[in-house]
Amino acid sequence: MDNIEQPPTLLPARIQPVVAFAVLVCLVGIAVWLVSAGGFSGGLIHHDYPPAGSVRFTLDINDAGEMELAQLPGLGRAMARRIIDHRQVHGPFLSIDSLRDVPGIGAVTLEHMRPYVEPMVPPKTIP
Repeated sequence: MDNIEQPPTLLPARIQPVVAFAVLVCLVGIAVWLVSAGGFSGGLIHHDYPPAGSVRFTLDINDAGEMELAQLPGLGRAMARRIIDHRQVHGPFLSIDSLRDVPGIGAVTLEHMRPYVEPMVPPKTIP
């Protein structure tokens, strides 16, 4: 009866403290991350109820195509087509305010568009 065979251990006895220390370091790291992220009442985001996000984009009015321009607030495909036609006939827009020269774009429409249009840089001329 003295020869009862012991089941083999998964880890040798001398390795077990090393593994326990590594697990402890990982748990401390997780706790530090949780506190730095705001803990249970701070900056963590509930996965079922994420905050509403807003996507902001800007366009270069001199390079944008019809579909891009039609996405601007207050514009549709017809107004986007007018902007492109005006750009082809009169050349590039030198400022955002020069969009007022396009038939149908008034002060209100321009103010709705302004946050989404990049500041205009005059085109470079070749000497």
